Amino acid sequence: METWFLIIATACLAALIRAFLSLKPKPKLPPGPRGLGPIITLPISSRPAIFISTHELAHQALVHNGACFADRPSPTATAKVASSNQHTISSAGYGPTWHTLRRNLTSQILHPSRVKEYSHARKWVLGVLITRLSSVGDSPVKVMDCLQFAMFCLLVLMCYEDRLEESKIREILNFWPRLPRVLLWKRWELFFALRKRQQEVLSPLIRVRKDVAKNDVNKSVTSYVDTLLNLEVLDDEECGSKRKLTEEELISACSEFLTAGTDTTSTALQWIMANLVKYPDIQAQESLEEKQRKLQRRTWLRCLILRRSCWKD
Repeated sequence: METWFLIIATACLAALIRAFLSLKPKPKLPPGPRGLGPIITLPISSRPAIFISTHELAHQALVHNGACFADRPSPTATAKVASSNQHTISSAGYGPTWHTLRRNLTSQILHPSRVKEYSHARKWVLGVLITRLSSVGDSPVKVMDCLQFAMFCLLVLMCYEDRLEESKIREILNFWPRLPRVLLWKRWELFFALRKRQQEVLSPLIRVRKDVAKNDVNKSVTSYVDTLLNLEVLDDEECGSKRKLTEEELISACSEFLTAGTDTTSTALQWIMANLVKYPDIQAQESLEEKQRKLQRRTWLRCLILRRSCWKD
């Protein structure tokens, strides 16, 4: 009897809460897919996603009204843990922490002056890609898998300045498809187990770079971890003071670096390679050294990007 009473009481309470929440005024949103207008709203996960399909509206929203869209909504509980309380570029709110992390990435790692510095990494990864493509034989080639693995190898090398074995790289790579899918509250234990395993794999790589910095060893290449170790962010507990990133925050920042650059770049490379095959006449007959020299001046890269934007499906 007590069990049935508890079930009925819980159902009534849930219905009451739902009715109470429905009384709250809902924000006005653009129409859904049925409207097929330039602004579309799609209910994705717990928040609506708004897509803008015209250049004029995108310019009006992001340039003229940039301050309104500069910040992002508060993260979910799992995202807050995975980002070490929003200490990554893609999760931090618009403010000093976001500015510091973004400026560090763009000026220290993605700056054009680093192109020549990472030339050895590109040559190594190109060899990895060619080996994987040629090892297939007469079987169909899964180009995207090869590109993703090669790109991940490059990002690991840029992040930790260490050419890891394939088994170690695959161990790191196995986290990315699984970690974002753990959303249900019943799977919190699995989520924390994955997070703990992630820390066990990435922490030793970060500590190696800490030892290199402590021993004042001459570094031929500046890795992403090296720049993060020297970074200072505002302390949330002590107003106005600055502090170094904790090890958990370093792991989250490195995870973001590896995750954000793999699929996006691999997809672009796959599309470019498909069009190079479709239009073979656009391939310049130049040596790798000549291309790297032009890449440092960004002329060849700019031409490739402009050519890519002109390609049609």
